[in-house]
Amino acid sequence: MVIKSMADSTAAGVPVPLDREEIERVLALLLASPLFAKSRRMGSLLRFLVEHDLQACNTPLTEHAIGIAVFRRDPAVYCTGDDPVVRVQVGRLRRKLAAHYAGNGQQDPVRLSIPPGCYRLTYQRLLPKGVG
Repeated sequence: MVIKSMADSTAAGVPVPLDREEIERVLALLLASPLFAKSRRMGSLLRFLVEHDLQACNTPLTEHAIGIAVFRRDPAVYCTGDDPVVRVQVGRLRRKLAAHYAGNGQQDPVRLSIPPGCYRLTYQRLLPKGVG
């Protein structure tokens, strides 16, 4: 079971424990959505972040590790200070996730987000209307 919580669990969302199958279902729905289906790079980044969460060891997630694994930067010369690809793409992913949940994903019961300042996903389960 993977447990991730929102920094702010107010409004319609609460921190939730999610099992592997549910996380994989959420990922599949996102990757098939119009905003992600046409963007292989965003899909690869999102998949990497989800798969990192599903690893039992759950090692720290760094900008450098993402740059090498997702964006195929050469570990011998990759310098995050000179190459902002991870910061830029994670910012775009944050915006795509927000756009998805503001549009076609409004009714999705579980929402993924990436809080500013980090690269870890958070998972939020929406409460049914009238609950809470």
